[in-house]
Amino acid sequence: MARFLKPCVGRTRKSNAIVPITSHNPKEWPQNIRFKDWKRPQKNWDVWIERLAGEHARTWNGAWICDAIMSSRYEIQCNKNLVLGLVEFWCKETNTFVFPHYEVAVSLEDDMILGGFSVLGLAVNSLLPQELVRIEEELRKERRENFLKNKSKKALQSCWMDHFMEKRGELEHVAFLSLWLSRFVFPPRIENTIGTHVFPIAVRLSQGTCLELAPAVLAGLCANLRLLKDHHIGVCNDVSGVFQLVQLWAFEHFPLLGVKNPRPLEPESFRWRPYGVDLENWRHFSYYKENEQWINDGCLDFDDEMKSFFRCLCACELVGLDCEEKYMSHRVAMQFGMDQDLPGKFSCVEFERENVCFYVPSRSFEPGVSLRYLNWWRENKMAQEDATIGVKTTPLCQDKKKSKENSQLANTIRDSSDDEIDNTPLSSRLKELKSKRKIDDIPCLARLKKESVVGNGLSENVREVKMKPFSDDSNSSDILWQAWRSYGQRMRRSDKMREKEREEKAGDS
Repeated sequence: MARFLKPCVGRTRKSNAIVPITSHNPKEWPQNIRFKDWKRPQKNWDVWIERLAGEHARTWNGAWICDAIMSSRYEIQCNKNLVLGLVEFWCKETNTFVFPHYEVAVSLEDDMILGGFSVLGLAVNSLLPQELVRIEEELRKERRENFLKNKSKKALQSCWMDHFMEKRGELEHVAFLSLWLSRFVFPPRIENTIGTHVFPIAVRLSQGTCLELAPAVLAGLCANLRLLKDHHIGVCNDVSGVFQLVQLWAFEHFPLLGVKNPRPLEPESFRWRPYGVDLENWRHFSYYKENEQWINDGCLDFDDEMKSFFRCLCACELVGLDCEEKYMSHRVAMQFGMDQDLPGKFSCVEFERENVCFYVPSRSFEPGVSLRYLNWWRENKMAQEDATIGVKTTPLCQDKKKSKENSQLANTIRDSSDDEIDNTPLSSRLKELKSKRKIDDIPCLARLKKESVVGNGLSENVREVKMKPFSDDSNSSDILWQAWRSYGQRMRRSDKMREKEREEKAGDS
Protein backbone atom coordinates (compact mmCIF):
# COMPACT_ATOMS: atom_id res chain seq x y z
CA MET A 1 0.00 0.00 0.00
CA ALA A 2 1.31 3.44 -0.94
CA ARG A 3 1.86 6.12 1.71
CA PHE A 4 1.78 9.76 0.58
CA LEU A 5 2.35 13.11 2.26
CA LYS A 6 -0.47 15.64 2.21
CA PRO A 7 -1.58 17.77 0.50
CA CYS A 8 -2.05 15.67 -2.65
CA VAL A 9 -4.13 16.45 -5.72
CA GLY A 10 -7.54 14.80 -6.02
CA ARG A 11 -8.67 12.82 -9.04
CA THR A 12 -7.59 15.46 -11.50
CA ARG A 13 -4.21 15.18 -13.24
CA LYS A 14 -3.48 18.88 -12.82
CA SER A 15 -1.00 20.17 -10.27
CA ASN A 16 1.29 23.09 -9.63
CA ALA A 17 3.28 23.71 -12.80
CA ILE A 18 6.99 23.15 -12.54
CA VAL A 19 8.99 26.14 -13.69
CA PRO A 20 10.62 25.46 -17.10
CA ILE A 21 14.29 24.64 -16.83
CA THR A 22 16.65 26.60 -19.05
CA SER A 23 20.37 26.22 -19.40
CA HIS A 24 22.38 28.88 -17.63
CA ASN A 25 25.85 29.80 -18.83
CA PRO A 26 28.21 29.64 -15.84
CA LYS A 27 30.26 32.44 -17.37
CA GLU A 28 27.40 34.83 -16.59
CA TRP A 29 28.25 34.57 -12.91
CA PRO A 30 30.78 37.19 -11.78
CA GLN A 31 34.25 35.72 -11.64
CA ASN A 32 35.00 37.12 -8.19
CA ILE A 33 31.73 36.21 -6.50
CA ARG A 34 32.27 35.62 -2.78
CA PHE A 35 30.20 33.90 -0.11
CA LYS A 36 31.00 36.39 2.63
CA ASP A 37 29.31 34.42 5.41
CA TRP A 38 31.25 31.22 4.67
CA LYS A 39 33.50 31.40 7.73
CA ARG A 40 36.30 29.29 9.09
CA PRO A 41 36.91 28.88 12.83
CA GLN A 42 38.83 31.69 14.48
CA LYS A 43 42.14 31.16 16.21
CA ASN A 44 41.55 29.86 19.75
CA TRP A 45 37.89 29.17 18.93
CA ASP A 46 38.29 25.48 19.72
CA VAL A 47 40.09 26.42 22.95
CA TRP A 48 37.13 28.52 24.05
CA ILE A 49 34.72 25.72 23.13
CA GLU A 50 36.66 23.11 25.08
CA ARG A 51 36.79 25.27 28.19
CA LEU A 52 33.10 26.17 28.18
CA ALA A 53 31.98 22.67 27.22
CA GLY A 54 33.13 21.38 30.58
CA GLU A 55 30.79 23.81 32.33
CA HIS A 56 27.85 24.06 29.94
CA ALA A 57 27.68 20.78 28.00
CA ARG A 58 24.47 19.77 29.78
CA THR A 59 22.91 23.14 28.96
CA TRP A 60 23.90 22.82 25.29
CA ASN A 61 22.40 19.35 25.11
CA GLY A 62 19.18 20.61 26.66
CA ALA A 63 18.98 23.36 24.04
CA TRP A 64 19.90 20.92 21.21
CA ILE A 65 22.90 23.00 20.11
CA CYS A 66 25.82 20.85 21.31
CA ASP A 67 26.40 19.16 17.93
CA ALA A 68 26.12 22.47 16.08
CA ILE A 69 28.66 24.15 18.36
CA MET A 70 31.11 21.26 18.19
CA SER A 71 30.92 21.10 14.38
CA SER A 72 31.84 24.81 14.15
CA ARG A 73 35.41 23.83 15.10
CA TYR A 74 35.97 22.39 11.62
CA GLU A 75 36.53 24.21 8.35
CA ILE A 76 34.43 23.37 5.28
CA GLN A 77 36.26 24.11 2.03
CA CYS A 78 34.02 26.12 -0.29
CA ASN A 79 33.32 24.62 -3.72
CA LYS A 80 31.93 27.77 -5.28
CA ASN A 81 31.10 26.33 -8.68
CA LEU A 82 29.22 23.40 -7.20
CA VAL A 83 27.01 25.69 -5.14
CA LEU A 84 26.39 28.02 -8.09
CA GLY A 85 25.61 25.01 -10.27
CA LEU A 86 22.91 23.91 -7.84
CA VAL A 87 21.51 27.44 -7.63
CA GLU A 88 20.76 27.31 -11.35
CA PHE A 89 18.20 24.56 -10.66
CA TRP A 90 16.59 26.36 -7.73
CA CYS A 91 12.86 26.98 -8.05
CA LYS A 92 11.90 30.00 -5.99
CA GLU A 93 8.17 29.25 -6.26
CA THR A 94 8.48 25.90 -4.49
CA ASN A 95 11.79 26.30 -2.60
CA THR A 96 13.07 23.11 -4.20
CA PHE A 97 15.71 22.06 -6.71
CA VAL A 98 13.91 21.03 -9.90
CA PHE A 99 16.23 18.79 -11.89
CA PRO A 100 15.14 17.32 -15.24
CA HIS A 101 14.28 13.97 -13.63
CA TYR A 102 13.25 14.69 -10.08
CA GLU A 103 12.44 17.42 -7.59
CA VAL A 104 14.37 17.55 -4.32
CA ALA A 105 14.97 19.99 -1.49
CA VAL A 106 17.05 20.89 1.51
CA SER A 107 14.64 19.60 4.14
CA LEU A 108 14.31 20.23 7.84
CA GLU A 109 15.77 16.77 8.35
CA ASP A 110 18.89 17.83 6.42
CA ASP A 111 19.08 21.00 8.49
CA MET A 112 18.65 19.04 11.70
CA ILE A 113 21.28 16.39 10.95
CA LEU A 114 23.85 18.32 8.91
CA GLY A 115 23.57 21.56 10.84
CA GLY A 116 22.81 20.11 14.26
CA PHE A 117 19.86 22.47 14.76
CA SER A 118 16.58 21.69 16.50
CA VAL A 119 13.19 21.68 14.76
CA LEU A 120 11.37 21.77 18.11
CA GLY A 121 11.06 24.44 20.76
CA LEU A 122 10.07 28.08 20.92
CA ALA A 123 10.14 30.40 17.91
CA VAL A 124 13.42 32.29 17.53
CA ASN A 125 11.61 35.65 17.49
CA SER A 126 9.64 35.03 20.70
CA LEU A 127 9.95 37.72 23.37
CA LEU A 128 12.24 37.27 26.33
CA PRO A 129 10.62 36.83 29.74
CA GLN A 130 11.15 39.76 32.05
CA GLU A 131 13.66 37.95 34.28
CA LEU A 132 16.00 37.43 31.28
CA VAL A 133 15.81 40.95 29.87
CA ARG A 134 18.43 42.02 32.43
CA ILE A 135 21.05 39.74 30.82
CA GLU A 136 20.39 41.14 27.35
CA GLU A 137 20.62 44.72 28.61
CA GLU A 138 23.93 43.97 30.32
CA LEU A 139 25.33 42.50 27.11
CA ARG A 140 24.20 45.53 25.12
CA LYS A 141 25.89 47.78 27.65
CA GLU A 142 29.17 45.86 27.28
CA ARG A 143 28.94 46.18 23.50
CA ARG A 144 28.22 49.89 23.66
CA GLU A 145 30.93 50.83 26.16
CA ASN A 146 33.77 48.55 25.08
CA PHE A 147 33.34 48.30 21.30
CA LEU A 148 31.29 51.13 19.79
CA LYS A 149 33.58 53.77 21.29
CA ASN A 150 36.70 52.45 19.60
CA LYS A 151 38.12 53.62 16.28
CA SER A 152 36.16 51.19 14.08
CA LYS A 153 32.83 51.91 15.84
CA LYS A 154 32.00 48.22 15.40
CA ALA A 155 31.85 45.15 17.60
CA LEU A 156 34.29 43.07 15.59
CA GLN A 157 34.14 39.32 16.18
CA SER A 158 37.87 39.00 16.80
CA CYS A 159 37.85 41.77 19.43
CA TRP A 160 34.68 40.34 20.97
CA MET A 161 36.36 36.98 21.44
CA ASP A 162 39.54 38.46 22.94
CA HIS A 163 37.51 40.60 25.34
CA PHE A 164 35.11 37.98 26.70
CA MET A 165 37.58 35.08 26.90
CA GLU A 166 39.16 36.96 29.80
CA LYS A 167 35.85 37.13 31.67
CA ARG A 168 34.12 34.43 33.65
CA GLY A 169 30.56 33.75 34.63
CA GLU A 170 27.17 33.99 32.98
CA LEU A 171 27.95 36.92 30.69
CA GLU A 172 30.90 35.09 29.12
CA HIS A 173 28.61 32.20 28.17
CA VAL A 174 26.03 34.50 26.58
CA ALA A 175 28.79 36.39 24.73
CA PHE A 176 30.20 33.08 23.45
CA LEU A 177 26.79 32.04 22.11
CA SER A 178 26.35 35.48 20.53
CA LEU A 179 29.61 35.05 18.63
CA TRP A 180 28.66 31.52 17.53
CA LEU A 181 25.26 32.69 16.30
CA SER A 182 26.67 35.75 14.50
CA ARG A 183 29.44 33.82 12.77
CA PHE A 184 27.88 30.46 11.90
CA VAL A 185 24.07 30.64 12.20
CA PHE A 186 22.54 34.11 11.66
CA PRO A 187 25.27 36.31 10.11
CA PRO A 188 24.72 40.08 10.46
CA ARG A 189 24.53 42.47 7.52
CA ILE A 190 27.94 43.93 8.36
CA GLU A 191 30.56 41.25 7.92
CA ASN A 192 32.66 40.00 10.85
CA THR A 193 30.66 41.88 13.48
CA ILE A 194 28.42 40.90 16.37
CA GLY A 195 24.78 41.66 15.64
CA THR A 196 22.38 42.62 18.41
CA HIS A 197 19.70 40.57 16.64
CA VAL A 198 21.17 37.39 18.16
CA PHE A 199 21.27 38.62 21.77
CA PRO A 200 17.75 37.44 22.77
CA ILE A 201 18.44 34.05 21.15
CA ALA A 202 21.78 33.71 22.94
CA VAL A 203 20.17 34.55 26.29
CA ARG A 204 17.50 31.86 25.88
CA LEU A 205 20.01 29.24 24.73
CA SER A 206 22.26 30.02 27.70
CA GLN A 207 19.37 28.95 29.95
CA GLY A 208 19.01 25.61 28.14
CA THR A 209 15.82 26.63 26.32
CA CYS A 210 15.27 24.78 23.06
CA LEU A 211 14.51 27.03 20.07
CA GLU A 212 13.39 26.28 16.51
CA LEU A 213 16.75 27.10 14.98
CA ALA A 214 16.41 24.70 12.01
CA PRO A 215 13.27 26.34 10.51
CA ALA A 216 14.79 29.80 10.98
CA VAL A 217 18.09 28.80 9.34
CA LEU A 218 16.29 27.12 6.44
CA ALA A 219 14.02 30.14 5.94
CA GLY A 220 17.04 32.42 5.64
CA LEU A 221 18.75 30.01 3.27
CA CYS A 222 15.70 29.85 0.98
CA ALA A 223 15.47 33.64 0.93
CA ASN A 224 19.16 33.97 0.03
CA LEU A 225 18.89 31.28 -2.66
CA ARG A 226 16.09 33.30 -4.23
CA LEU A 227 18.20 36.45 -4.22
CA LEU A 228 21.17 34.63 -5.72
CA LYS A 229 18.97 32.97 -8.35
CA ASP A 230 17.74 36.43 -9.40
CA HIS A 231 21.36 37.67 -9.44
CA HIS A 232 20.71 40.12 -6.62
CA ILE A 233 24.35 40.20 -5.61
CA GLY A 234 25.66 42.83 -3.23
CA VAL A 235 28.51 45.27 -3.55
CA CYS A 236 31.82 43.66 -4.54
CA ASN A 237 29.86 40.56 -5.67
CA ASP A 238 29.30 39.45 -2.08
CA VAL A 239 26.64 36.84 -1.35
CA SER A 240 25.01 36.54 2.06
CA GLY A 241 23.74 33.36 3.66
CA VAL A 242 24.86 30.12 5.26
CA PHE A 243 25.54 28.28 1.99
CA GLN A 244 27.72 25.68 3.70
CA LEU A 245 24.49 23.79 4.28
CA VAL A 246 23.85 23.58 0.53
CA GLN A 247 27.27 22.06 -0.13
CA LEU A 248 26.94 19.59 2.75
CA TRP A 249 23.50 18.63 1.43
CA ALA A 250 24.95 18.05 -2.05
CA PHE A 251 27.70 15.74 -0.83
CA GLU A 252 25.25 13.73 1.30
CA HIS A 253 22.66 13.27 -1.43
CA PHE A 254 25.07 13.13 -4.39
CA PRO A 255 27.91 10.98 -3.00
CA LEU A 256 29.45 10.69 -6.48
CA LEU A 257 30.37 14.39 -6.30
CA GLY A 258 32.98 13.72 -3.63
CA VAL A 259 36.63 14.13 -4.58
CA LYS A 260 37.47 10.83 -2.88
CA ASN A 261 34.95 9.02 -5.03
CA PRO A 262 35.34 10.50 -8.56
CA ARG A 263 32.86 8.20 -10.29
CA PRO A 264 30.49 9.13 -13.10
CA LEU A 265 27.56 11.37 -12.23
CA GLU A 266 24.31 9.66 -13.12
CA PRO A 267 20.77 11.04 -12.92
CA GLU A 268 19.84 8.07 -10.73
CA SER A 269 22.69 8.72 -8.27
CA PHE A 270 20.62 10.91 -5.95
CA ARG A 271 20.44 9.30 -2.51
CA TRP A 272 16.94 9.85 -1.20
CA ARG A 273 17.60 8.67 2.35
CA PRO A 274 21.32 9.03 3.17
CA TYR A 275 20.71 9.11 6.93
CA GLY A 276 19.13 5.67 6.96
CA VAL A 277 22.27 3.92 5.71
CA ASP A 278 23.72 1.42 8.16
CA LEU A 279 27.10 2.88 9.19
CA GLU A 280 29.37 1.88 12.05
CA ASN A 281 30.21 5.48 13.00
CA TRP A 282 26.65 6.82 12.79
CA ARG A 283 24.02 6.51 15.50
CA HIS A 284 20.60 6.32 13.89
CA PHE A 285 17.83 8.50 15.19
CA SER A 286 15.02 6.67 16.96
CA TYR A 287 12.76 6.83 13.91
CA TYR A 288 15.12 4.70 11.78
CA LYS A 289 13.89 1.19 12.55
CA GLU A 290 14.24 -2.11 10.75
CA ASN A 291 10.44 -2.40 10.45
CA GLU A 292 7.73 0.10 9.56
CA GLN A 293 5.73 1.68 12.38
CA TRP A 294 2.56 3.56 13.17
CA ILE A 295 3.27 6.19 15.84
CA ASN A 296 0.83 8.12 18.02
CA ASP A 297 1.28 10.42 20.98
CA GLY A 298 0.51 7.57 23.36
CA CYS A 299 3.41 5.40 22.20
CA LEU A 300 6.51 4.98 24.31
CA ASP A 301 8.51 5.63 21.12
CA PHE A 302 7.01 9.11 20.71
CA ASP A 303 10.11 10.87 22.03
CA ASP A 304 11.69 14.16 20.95
CA GLU A 305 13.47 12.52 18.00
CA MET A 306 10.22 11.03 16.73
CA LYS A 307 8.48 14.39 17.22
CA SER A 308 11.28 15.98 15.21
CA PHE A 309 10.74 13.54 12.34
CA PHE A 310 7.01 14.30 12.36
CA ARG A 311 7.84 18.01 12.27
CA CYS A 312 10.00 17.42 9.17
CA LEU A 313 7.04 15.76 7.40
CA CYS A 314 4.63 18.67 7.86
CA ALA A 315 4.28 21.35 5.18
CA CYS A 316 4.44 24.70 6.95
CA GLU A 317 5.63 28.29 6.96
CA LEU A 318 9.26 28.61 8.00
CA VAL A 319 9.67 31.58 10.32
CA GLY A 320 13.07 33.24 10.12
CA LEU A 321 14.49 36.32 11.81
CA ASP A 322 13.39 38.68 9.04
CA CYS A 323 11.55 36.45 6.55
CA GLU A 324 8.95 33.71 6.13
CA GLU A 325 9.28 30.94 3.56
CA LYS A 326 7.15 27.99 2.44
CA TYR A 327 8.30 24.51 3.36
CA MET A 328 6.81 22.04 0.85
CA SER A 329 7.76 18.64 2.19
CA HIS A 330 4.89 17.01 0.25
CA ARG A 331 6.75 17.72 -3.01
CA VAL A 332 9.81 15.69 -1.90
CA ALA A 333 8.14 12.86 0.02
CA MET A 334 10.69 10.27 -1.10
CA GLN A 335 13.38 12.03 0.93
CA PHE A 336 11.47 10.85 4.01
CA GLY A 337 10.86 7.32 2.75
CA MET A 338 7.29 8.10 1.65
CA ASP A 339 5.84 7.48 -1.80
CA GLN A 340 5.36 10.48 -4.08
CA ASP A 341 1.98 11.46 -5.50
CA LEU A 342 0.93 14.58 -7.38
CA PRO A 343 1.69 17.46 -4.99
CA GLY A 344 -1.29 19.62 -4.17
CA LYS A 345 -1.47 23.34 -3.60
CA PHE A 346 0.54 24.44 -0.59
CA SER A 347 -1.34 24.60 2.68
CA CYS A 348 0.11 24.63 6.17
CA VAL A 349 -0.27 21.46 8.20
CA GLU A 350 -0.78 22.53 11.79
CA PHE A 351 1.92 20.94 13.91
CA GLU A 352 0.14 19.51 16.92
CA ARG A 353 1.92 17.69 19.71
CA GLU A 354 -1.26 15.93 20.84
CA ASN A 355 -3.58 13.49 19.07
CA VAL A 356 -0.81 12.66 16.61
CA CYS A 357 -0.79 9.52 14.47
CA PHE A 358 1.57 9.04 11.53
CA TYR A 359 3.38 6.38 9.51
CA VAL A 360 7.14 5.80 9.67
CA PRO A 361 8.68 3.63 6.90
CA SER A 362 11.37 1.08 7.60
CA ARG A 363 15.00 2.03 7.23
CA SER A 364 15.48 -0.12 4.13
CA PHE A 365 12.24 0.82 2.35
CA GLU A 366 12.73 2.18 -1.18
CA PRO A 367 9.93 4.63 -2.01
CA GLY A 368 8.36 5.06 -5.42
CA VAL A 369 6.03 7.36 -7.34
CA SER A 370 2.42 6.97 -8.39
CA LEU A 371 1.78 6.28 -12.05
CA ARG A 372 -0.11 9.53 -12.54
CA TYR A 373 2.82 11.44 -11.00
CA LEU A 374 5.21 9.75 -13.43
CA ASN A 375 3.02 10.57 -16.44
CA TRP A 376 2.58 14.16 -15.24
CA TRP A 377 6.33 14.55 -14.78
CA ARG A 378 7.11 13.22 -18.25
CA GLU A 379 4.58 15.58 -19.83
CA ASN A 380 6.17 18.54 -18.02
CA LYS A 381 9.64 17.34 -18.97
CA MET A 382 8.77 17.19 -22.66
CA ALA A 383 7.23 20.67 -22.49
CA GLN A 384 10.37 22.00 -20.79
CA GLU A 385 12.65 20.49 -23.41
CA ASP A 386 10.52 22.06 -26.15
CA ALA A 387 11.08 25.40 -24.42
CA THR A 388 14.86 24.89 -24.32
CA ILE A 389 15.37 23.76 -27.93
CA GLY A 390 16.78 27.15 -28.87
CA VAL A 391 19.20 27.28 -25.96
CA LYS A 392 22.82 26.83 -26.98
CA THR A 393 24.77 24.24 -25.04
CA THR A 394 28.17 22.72 -25.61
CA PRO A 395 27.80 18.92 -25.76
CA LEU A 396 30.26 16.90 -23.75
CA CYS A 397 30.62 14.49 -26.66
CA GLN A 398 29.30 13.84 -30.15
CA ASP A 399 27.92 10.33 -30.06
CA LYS A 400 26.13 9.54 -33.32
CA LYS A 401 25.26 5.99 -32.39
CA LYS A 402 21.69 5.24 -31.52
CA SER A 403 21.29 5.05 -27.73
CA LYS A 404 19.52 2.24 -25.95
CA GLU A 405 15.79 2.52 -25.53
CA ASN A 406 14.78 3.43 -22.00
CA SER A 407 11.63 3.80 -19.97
CA GLN A 408 10.77 5.30 -16.61
CA LEU A 409 7.91 2.93 -15.94
CA ALA A 410 9.70 1.13 -13.12
CA ASN A 411 9.06 1.74 -9.43
CA THR A 412 5.61 3.24 -9.91
CA ILE A 413 2.55 2.85 -7.74
CA ARG A 414 -0.93 2.50 -9.14
CA ASP A 415 -3.68 4.34 -7.25
CA SER A 416 -7.41 4.80 -7.70
CA SER A 417 -7.05 8.14 -9.47
CA ASP A 418 -5.03 6.82 -12.45
CA ASP A 419 -7.00 6.99 -15.69
CA GLU A 420 -6.84 7.20 -19.51
CA ILE A 421 -4.20 4.76 -20.89
CA ASP A 422 -3.59 3.48 -17.36
CA ASN A 423 -6.57 1.11 -17.70
CA THR A 424 -4.16 -1.62 -18.79
CA PRO A 425 -2.96 -3.49 -15.69
CA LEU A 426 0.59 -2.64 -14.68
CA SER A 427 1.60 -6.31 -14.64
CA SER A 428 0.53 -6.67 -18.28
CA ARG A 429 2.56 -3.65 -19.33
CA LEU A 430 5.63 -4.89 -17.47
CA LYS A 431 5.20 -8.31 -19.08
CA GLU A 432 5.12 -6.63 -22.49
CA LEU A 433 8.25 -4.65 -21.64
CA LYS A 434 10.08 -7.80 -20.55
CA SER A 435 9.33 -9.45 -23.87
CA LYS A 436 10.91 -6.51 -25.72
CA ARG A 437 14.04 -6.04 -23.60
CA LYS A 438 15.61 -6.99 -20.30
CA ILE A 439 14.05 -5.44 -17.24
CA ASP A 440 17.54 -4.31 -16.16
CA ASP A 441 17.48 -1.82 -19.05
CA ILE A 442 14.65 0.12 -17.42
CA PRO A 443 16.10 3.00 -15.37
CA CYS A 444 14.38 3.70 -12.08
CA LEU A 445 13.19 7.21 -11.30
CA ALA A 446 13.21 6.86 -7.54
CA ARG A 447 15.82 4.18 -6.83
CA LEU A 448 19.60 4.28 -6.72
CA LYS A 449 21.31 2.11 -9.32
CA LYS A 450 24.89 0.85 -9.26
CA GLU A 451 25.38 0.51 -13.04
CA SER A 452 27.89 2.82 -14.67
CA VAL A 453 26.91 5.60 -17.04
CA VAL A 454 28.21 3.53 -19.93
CA GLY A 455 25.83 0.76 -18.95
CA ASN A 456 22.97 3.23 -19.20
CA GLY A 457 23.78 4.23 -22.77
CA LEU A 458 26.20 7.15 -22.57
CA SER A 459 29.50 6.97 -24.40
CA GLU A 460 32.96 6.44 -22.92
CA ASN A 461 33.81 10.07 -23.70
CA VAL A 462 31.09 11.29 -21.36
CA ARG A 463 32.33 9.06 -18.60
CA GLU A 464 35.91 10.30 -18.95
CA VAL A 465 34.80 13.92 -18.67
CA LYS A 466 32.54 13.35 -15.69
CA MET A 467 34.98 11.21 -13.73
CA LYS A 468 37.05 14.29 -13.00
CA PRO A 469 36.40 15.43 -9.43
CA PHE A 470 34.82 18.87 -9.06
CA SER A 471 37.10 21.68 -8.00
CA ASP A 472 36.94 25.45 -7.94
CA ASP A 473 38.38 25.47 -11.47
CA SER A 474 35.71 23.21 -12.95
CA ASN A 475 32.32 24.24 -14.30
CA SER A 476 30.36 21.78 -12.17
CA SER A 477 27.06 23.40 -13.13
CA ASP A 478 27.81 22.81 -16.81
CA ILE A 479 28.73 19.17 -16.11
CA LEU A 480 25.52 18.69 -14.13
CA TRP A 481 23.40 20.27 -16.82
CA GLN A 482 24.99 18.46 -19.76
CA ALA A 483 24.77 15.07 -18.06
CA TRP A 484 21.10 15.47 -17.22
CA ARG A 485 20.23 17.10 -20.54
CA SER A 486 21.91 14.29 -22.52
CA TYR A 487 20.02 11.74 -20.48
CA GLY A 488 16.76 13.63 -20.97
CA GLN A 489 17.22 13.76 -24.75
CA ARG A 490 17.65 10.00 -24.86
CA MET A 491 14.54 9.50 -22.74
CA ARG A 492 12.55 11.80 -25.00
CA ARG A 493 13.65 9.91 -28.12
CA SER A 494 12.55 6.70 -26.44
CA ASP A 495 9.11 8.20 -25.73
CA LYS A 496 8.73 9.18 -29.37
CA MET A 497 9.81 5.72 -30.53
CA ARG A 498 7.20 4.06 -28.32
CA GLU A 499 4.53 6.46 -29.56
CA LYS A 500 5.48 5.63 -33.14
CA GLU A 501 5.29 1.89 -32.39
CA ARG A 502 1.80 2.29 -30.92
CA GLU A 503 0.66 4.19 -34.00
CA GLU A 504 2.06 1.49 -36.29
CA LYS A 505 0.31 -1.25 -34.32
CA ALA A 506 -2.95 0.69 -34.43
CA GLY A 507 -2.58 1.08 -38.21
CA ASP A 508 -1.92 -2.65 -38.72
CA SER A 509 -4.99 -3.59 -36.71
